[in-house]
Amino acid sequence: MKPEIHSLAKNERLSSKKEIAELFSQNTAFTAYPFKLLFRENSHDQAIGAALLCVVPKKNIKTAVGRNRIKRLIREVWRVNKHDVNRVLTKKNKQINVAVIFLAHKQVDFTTAEQKINTLLKRLQNTLEEKTDDEKNKN
Repeated sequence: MKPEIHSLAKNERLSSKKEIAELFSQNTAFTAYPFKLLFRENSHDQAIGAALLCVVPKKNIKTAVGRNRIKRLIREVWRVNKHDVNRVLTKKNKQINVAVIFLAHKQVDFTTAEQKINTLLKRLQNTLEEKTDDEKNKN
């Protein structure tokens, strides 16, 4: 087994307007305040894994510096903790699009962000594993 590389490559970031629109129109969502995670299986033939979109509304955090800081926190926590989700996706041979939305009106520290996003990642992993088990039971 090769070692886990902690990176967030260009193809792991969600930037296509079409895919973003599809993600927000048809998704499954989990919330662990102050974060909300939306995900959707990608129907396009792309790399296996998860593509991330960070959303920090201007309505909630007024300054660009504050919004950018929260987006950096989200990306860092995702980068370090994404491997369990990617293992499940590799097993399923699937690709998903994920949006992490910041809901609070005040800044959060790194430990809080890490705890909450890890909670969301565990729920995402469990959901993906359940879908895998359901598909196996149908066949």
